[in-house]
Amino acid sequence: MTPLTTSLAIAPSSIVADAETTVTARIENTNDDAQDLSTVTIALPAGVTYVAGSTVGLPEPTVGATGLVFDGTGVEIAADGALQFTFKVTSSVAGVHTLNLSAVVESRVDVTPSSAQLTVGAPELPIVSTFDPGTVTAGDRSTLVAGVLNEHDVDFTLDELVVTLPAGATYVAGSADGLPEPTMSGSTLVFAGPILVEADSLLPFIIEVNTTAPGALVFTLAGTAAGANVLNSQATLNVEAVLAKKDPSELAQTGADGSNAMALGAIAGVLLLGSAVAVSAATLRRNALK
Repeated sequence: MTPLTTSLAIAPSSIVADAETTVTARIENTNDDAQDLSTVTIALPAGVTYVAGSTVGLPEPTVGATGLVFDGTGVEIAADGALQFTFKVTSSVAGVHTLNLSAVVESRVDVTPSSAQLTVGAPELPIVSTFDPGTVTAGDRSTLVAGVLNEHDVDFTLDELVVTLPAGATYVAGSADGLPEPTMSGSTLVFAGPILVEADSLLPFIIEVNTTAPGALVFTLAGTAAGANVLNSQATLNVEAVLAKKDPSELAQTGADGSNAMALGAIAGVLLLGSAVAVSAATLRRNALK
């Protein structure tokens, strides 16, 4: 008889640490007779773990020290047919990992093994940030509210955390909370490590900034950590211009379009109305004294 062939496919084949991915296993039978499956074994390398309850197409496997064993009792691979099933795995260990498939059928016909590789990237630590308030007037102060998020089950240590200030903004000395006072290098605030970010937690911190010019001011937050990728963040602070106050003497000047004359007329009307109210009030007081 012709040996049965197998294949393994992993999608996606590249993940970041602690993410899940789907493994598709397939066994093909090109013979004229059906084949009764005995067992399927998936050897998992150190650092790769099975996601419990994720198997579709076969019963849940037995999880051992070296991998997964699927019981194929009662499962038939049809003549000129195939058996396909899927399951999920995850890994917290960065690197390239190889998964191996082997199978046994009741007739003891040879089954060709197969393998597939999973690439796991370093864990990611995203920085989240926003401003409170998000809109101010030039000359006013706002608070940058930020944090480093660790959704993994191990601690990480930041080597440094950096906040780059745009033109039009300055740091309020002594305002840092949640982190030690930073050092200033040009337009950059540097929070020196080691800074511990505990497992399954958010490391929050705030700083206050003064604004000196209007515009959409973009602040960039970045960092580095051993064994992890720190994902940069940007926060935008909207700064509005201060409204200029007109010199009252300008209102008396009539422009070519008569706009200032209209303004002057409006002011005169208000003054006249105020005088009328004052006169009426005086009349009421006199009448009350009679």
